[in-house]
Amino acid sequence: MLIGILFLALFLLVFITLIFYLSYFLKIRLPTNESKLVFDFPKKTKPEYANAKKIREKAYVFCSNQKEFNKIESQYAGYEDCHLFKKYHASDMPCSWACIGFGTCIPHCPQEAISIVNKTAVIHDNCDGCGKCIDICPNNVIRLIPNNNDYVVACSSHDGENTHCSKACTGCELCINHLYYSGFKMKDQLAVSDYVANPNKTEYAEKCPQNTIIKIAFPRKNDFKFLAFWYTIKNIMSKKNNEN
Repeated sequence: MLIGILFLALFLLVFITLIFYLSYFLKIRLPTNESKLVFDFPKKTKPEYANAKKIREKAYVFCSNQKEFNKIESQYAGYEDCHLFKKYHASDMPCSWACIGFGTCIPHCPQEAISIVNKTAVIHDNCDGCGKCIDICPNNVIRLIPNNNDYVVACSSHDGENTHCSKACTGCELCINHLYYSGFKMKDQLAVSDYVANPNKTEYAEKCPQNTIIKIAFPRKNDFKFLAFWYTIKNIMSKKNNEN
């Protein structure tokens, strides 16, 4: 009888201890309104590439920064503003379709993605395609193009064979195939790319005698830091000279 009572007491002690530990470890706390359970799962961090969205279009200057003119350029010593030059000295340009090259578009770019190389604006790889520089250009040489690895005709001239530029399209139509679509077409003596991948496009692009048809590429901004610094100094000096 005594053994039975001790066994029952021991069983109750073990049972109460077990209930205590279970209630301690499995306790669930309800929110204040107790309307539903709230589980705070750790928030997943977004991948690094989430902020680097794919830019579908970027601004491109349809004028080669490697161009040379066989017509002597007049020496302009006035205030370096593309709009003023276009209004009063447009006839002094060897090519009326070319980038004027004074960099009026530079301060309007929120990404600081424009530099001047060989009197020609160049768009860098950090361009986000906002298009603010397009309306600033008086010669309309800046346009949005697809950000892909296709070909572009880096020229805006409609002068054809009468051009004075070493990199201008002459309208020779060597990039055109009238029986098979080459990916290029002529518009007012200027070849135009469709920016669509074509297995035979490279063949026709390489036929250009002026090397005007090139691969779409946006140089790194870091490669032009010195040029951007030099342009800033030059612009400041030009303003001071005009004030004097």
